Formats: sequence, structure tokens, C-alpha cells
Amino acid sequence: MMALEAIKVITGAGEPLEGRLLVYDGLAAETRTVRIGADPECAVCGERA
Repeated sequence: MMALEAIKVITGAGEPLEGRLLVYDGLAAETRTVRIGADPECAVCGERA
């Protein structure tokens, strides 16, 4: 799944999971997505100066 997300970003195909996290429950064979916010203290995902 991570490789497919990378392909989507590189090729511009589809909609990447930017700002969302895909959760897969292997026991129940279910997936769900949850929104995640950027950490303002993070140099990579936080506010850029």
C-alpha cells in the first residue's frame, strides 16, 4: 500500500492520502481513514518558515 501511495504521488494519478492515515485491521479485513494534522513543532510537516 505504501508503494502504491508513492506511485500516486510520483505520477500524479489518483488522490494520495495527504493529511489522512489509512488504518487496516487484518483480523476483521476492514480499512478506514482518519484525518491527521501537521505538528507545528515538526520541521518536516509543520509550518514552514
